[in-house]
Amino acid sequence: FYYRAPCGRPFYRANELTDFLVLTRSELTIDLFTFSGGVDVTKFVVQDPKFRVLADLTRGSEGRPLPVFNDIDDENVPTFLYRSHRYGRTEMVDLSTINKNFCSGCDCRDDCRDWTKCACQRLTHRESVRGRGYLGPVTKEYINGFLPRKVVSGVYECNENCGCSRKRCFNRVVQNGIKVPMQMMKTKDKGWGIRTLCDISQGTFISCYQGAIMSDEMAENYGEGDEYYADIDFY
Repeated sequence: FYYRAPCGRPFYRANELTDFLVLTRSELTIDLFTFSGGVDVTKFVVQDPKFRVLADLTRGSEGRPLPVFNDIDDENVPTFLYRSHRYGRTEMVDLSTINKNFCSGCDCRDDCRDWTKCACQRLTHRESVRGRGYLGPVTKEYINGFLPRKVVSGVYECNENCGCSRKRCFNRVVQNGIKVPMQMMKTKDKGWGIRTLCDISQGTFISCYQGAIMSDEMAENYGEGDEYYADIDFY
């Protein structure tokens, strides 16, 4: 398949499309497109509206709704508070120390297409090199808005310290929020789950795994339940 611009110009390769987006200063981001041969762009899950039990689980806190469907039984939506951002488990957890002064910053004027000139992408590459051998292979960047492989050492996206365009930067993916259509649905044997409603390319950002920020002491005290913890102080 290929894409066609409003002017009629066809695009058969990703680099042709990215050139066009930059040239026209389009606010369409490159991760909205795919050239992966394994993706069926015509496939989309459509479910009978009579099985919808909630229109939007996020209650407007995300960029697109997350409907809830149940065509298995009569169970209603589980009771919980959906959060789109991390939060302190108690008032004792100070999140004010996580601020923009901790972030890197670039002065790119090419929408950060060249990773060798982007301070943030160079930082991703540097940390990947530092962990080479025990954290997996070295990587340096998003490729057209997708991650080609897992990056355990972390991805450093551009931020408010940067001079690049927030809407057109090639190194801003997660912060742009949920773009892939999804739904929460009841499964026959595995309880509730989340699924995408369309085919997606490998390395596509789906959603953030948000949770409560706790101190080590809190984690020990709360650690008796069926909960999963991630240590954010990696080094």
